[in-house]
Amino acid sequence: MLPLTSSESVFTRIALSMSGGGFRAAAYSLGTLSALHKLGLLDRVHMLSTISGGTFTGMYYAMRRKQGADFETIYREFSALLESDSILPNALQSWQQTIGSGSRDYKLIRAFADEYHQSLFGKQTFDLFWQPDPAGAPPFPLQSLIFGATELYTGVAFRFQYAQFPTEQYTDRWGKQRDNFLIGNGNVHILPQRARALRLADIVASSSCFPVGFEPLEFPADYPGQPAASPLFMGQNEAPLSLTSLAIVDGGVYDNQGIEGLLLANRRNRAYCASPEGKKAQEDGKPLPEPSTVFLIADVASAETDLYEGVGPAPLRGSDNALGQWGRTFETLKWALVGLLMVGVLIPLGYGRASFLSGMLVGISAVGILLILLGQRLWTWFSDLFRNADARIHALAIPPLLTLTISQLGYLLKIRAKTAFTLLLSVFLRRVRSLNYDLLYTDEEGDAQPQANVLPSIVGSILRDYENPNFRDQLRPVYETVLTASKMPTTLWWLNDKFRYKALVESGEITLAWRIMRFFARRERQNQKARKDGKPEPYPIHPDDRRVWEAAEKLFRQYAG
Repeated sequence: MLPLTSSESVFTRIALSMSGGGFRAAAYSLGTLSALHKLGLLDRVHMLSTISGGTFTGMYYAMRRKQGADFETIYREFSALLESDSILPNALQSWQQTIGSGSRDYKLIRAFADEYHQSLFGKQTFDLFWQPDPAGAPPFPLQSLIFGATELYTGVAFRFQYAQFPTEQYTDRWGKQRDNFLIGNGNVHILPQRARALRLADIVASSSCFPVGFEPLEFPADYPGQPAASPLFMGQNEAPLSLTSLAIVDGGVYDNQGIEGLLLANRRNRAYCASPEGKKAQEDGKPLPEPSTVFLIADVASAETDLYEGVGPAPLRGSDNALGQWGRTFETLKWALVGLLMVGVLIPLGYGRASFLSGMLVGISAVGILLILLGQRLWTWFSDLFRNADARIHALAIPPLLTLTISQLGYLLKIRAKTAFTLLLSVFLRRVRSLNYDLLYTDEEGDAQPQANVLPSIVGSILRDYENPNFRDQLRPVYETVLTASKMPTTLWWLNDKFRYKALVESGEITLAWRIMRFFARRERQNQKARKDGKPEPYPIHPDDRRVWEAAEKLFRQYAG
């Protein structure tokens, strides 16, 4: 834990996470990076953890910094790429061509990954981060990179990681040799040579592969360029696993803020510094992977209320047929169509030639029969599935189901679907978010104190602060900008929401500046109270932090006047 009286600036070493949230998160994260650049703090970000939409921005920033680009260039390039909104149409066109080619590789997520590879990441691979910095370029500032996904083998985070260490392994406090970092997790991970062959685009696709909207990516089949060497996967205690495939989905399913990855990386850095290898590196004058002094969370999760809106009044039964009656009706209709089909076949036999009428009768009746047979087949499949799951419940539930009308059944299914999406996209993710934030405010021994300074930059926080009369006048000039940004849905395209892009980037700058102002103002009040009571200041403010505080106020005034 960082001592409260530390002589270090709060911002000496920044651990930055960029949350999930589609293009909303990508644009907001870009605004956060821009604010850090304007505050003179960007090169102090030594850890970067990203999830889903935040991975687009984080990966592009890390790639271009490694290639030696300055931030102004990165901002200009990535902003143009995002605003072009070309990913969706290009990916769908490529998907259509793949389907038409007869290829087996027609997953939608693969079309998106290929588009990222072509248009965003310049066909780069993860190996880029293992390479020396370009000649004449400033040192790469990011000691740890963590791009989060979720694996469906044990159901936990799968982290595509890179970290700079003086040695490849260290000795833990029990005398055991450990790898400095794993590409995956302790249950299942891949060897570095496999990780280095990964396309950056495939890592981004893995991190943003939202379930239902996209299919899971299967490693190694959906990751081009993988070496043929075995083993594919390693497990606990570095034992090879017998797995032949690993399904990977969106990192937001497990940790939509990327917080846990930062906490584990800090624990790893602390353990390395205390190890014999770390002490030897320090004696040799090599840079150590030190723990962070502040966790900065760029989070686009909103705190909306009224999560569930009803689907309207239930339809009345009226004169509609029940499902059971429709079954009998369809059976009667099927045989009537069979009769028409026979008539259509017999007419040419009687007249010695085909006619338009006979062709029409054959076509309509054949299509109708096929549709009815398909419906009956689907109902039989559903009923058998239900019966095999529990024959007793099947016997009890099918009779009342058959008394529902089609509109009533549709109404009940719509309620269930809407509830499921609300639970997944709002309630479940909100609970996971709450648990992850709790980790930030708990030390490694489980005590209720932070492991470092914590600065959440949450897009909706200004909207909540606006409700406080003490802040309303100060926040009124930026309220509409942040409100516009917060209304952006979670998508990988803009379409009709393109006007929100500028507001999202600006909200990233505004919110971080505001949170820094609030952070130090709160500490200054506590210091003033302590001085008034004749006690030591609990939060002495470092001169560099005062500079950052003043710079944040100046940045905020650019938007608020």
